[in-house]
Amino acid sequence: MYKIKVNGLDVQTEEIRVSAYPFNRTWPGKQRDISQSETAYMLRVFGVGAIDVEIETEVPVYNVVIRPLSAKISPKINGQKLFFTIPANGKFSIEINGVHHAIHLLYQEGIKHSENLSPTYHFKSGHHYVGLIKLKSNDVVYIEKDAVVHGSLFAAYENNITIYGDGILCGDWENRTEKHGDLGFDNENSFSPCDVHTYGGIRMFHCENITIKGITVTDTASYGISFFASDNINIDDVNVLGLWKYNCDGIDFFNSQNIVVKNCFIRSFDDSMCMKGLTAFSEKSTKNAEIYNCVFWCDWGKNLDIGLATACPEITNIIWHDCDIIHNNGNCITISVGQWADVHNIRYKNIRIEYSKSTQAPIIQNSDLEEYKSEKIHIPHLVNISDTRRNWQGNIARDDETPKIRDIEISDIFIYMEDEINEIPRIIVNKTIQSSTFNKIHLENFFINDETLDVSDYCID
Repeated sequence: MYKIKVNGLDVQTEEIRVSAYPFNRTWPGKQRDISQSETAYMLRVFGVGAIDVEIETEVPVYNVVIRPLSAKISPKINGQKLFFTIPANGKFSIEINGVHHAIHLLYQEGIKHSENLSPTYHFKSGHHYVGLIKLKSNDVVYIEKDAVVHGSLFAAYENNITIYGDGILCGDWENRTEKHGDLGFDNENSFSPCDVHTYGGIRMFHCENITIKGITVTDTASYGISFFASDNINIDDVNVLGLWKYNCDGIDFFNSQNIVVKNCFIRSFDDSMCMKGLTAFSEKSTKNAEIYNCVFWCDWGKNLDIGLATACPEITNIIWHDCDIIHNNGNCITISVGQWADVHNIRYKNIRIEYSKSTQAPIIQNSDLEEYKSEKIHIPHLVNISDTRRNWQGNIARDDETPKIRDIEISDIFIYMEDEINEIPRIIVNKTIQSSTFNKIHLENFFINDETLDVSDYCID
């Protein structure tokens, strides 16, 4: 579909599958049908400094958008060709004649094998069909640039694990068959690692000192990367995309602590990144997380999310900053306390959010025969803060539990809206439970297309 040159040399894209439209449903006993997905493209480029990109298409080019818009990359169009320069390493979406079949350009410095690390698993060029790998303490997984590992990485009660390289971890080997495959257990009340039946890309329980750097995770049967009751997690320059199946979140943290996520690209079908708590690990808080310089694209759910599962003492000291949300569908920024956690000291700062006329309305599918139909431009919620209750197996909210949402700062939010959108996105601060505590919720310095948006009505002292 595309012929691409980088610095005058031919390069090849890699096909991935993404959601074609926001059509979701309660688990129907089988995985989402492939007809609800579409082909998109991934272009991985490694190096440093500026690069010149030339793309030739099979049809005339009448419109090109390069996201994030904050990068301010303006292509030159000449018939069926376009030209642009990327000044430095970064993650981009190249959308030619609309959002569908986008090119995901991932420009990374590249990682060389470290002589200080002796790989337990070393995957060289080619395809490796490994299925499930159960990692042990001190394991090192190195995936070279031209390697594709068809498998999942899993660990429970292990420490000091490193996963790195420029290659691909592909979850296409796994078929989710169970209702609760998003969490990975046949019985959600047990939460024993022995009962895990769906692994996604990388899944860890009760682990410490985990480093994931450089790799690309794609086509998983559940969450791309997930941690449960784990500590000291560092994720750097990782890509999670090609997620189109049910409950395919990008990166999720449950009852986990001391987290850094930076320089990542996440395109998920369901929620992009979540901070949560589950009853099985409810004695442990979720806290101390910094997420920055990341690009997010959510095809169905929520982008930067706290909750709705909040079974833990606290969710605290969480900051997202200097990030771009280039596409969203449900809520851009969400804090939902579904159980009893004290959610406090939460910061969203310098977040750039893009609203596109191509955004379609999310629809719940009720039967196999129902088809997706939506013509109206959908305007996802900008901010949604609530104490909404939700009960499901393994995570029960009791009437005597008192949710707390306090010391919240959402500031320096820059919203970019295409000309065809004439509706201001909604901000919701919704307290429904009388015993809930809502205080010190401050929203400030919001801008839409560089004009100030008054958000003072949503502040609570």
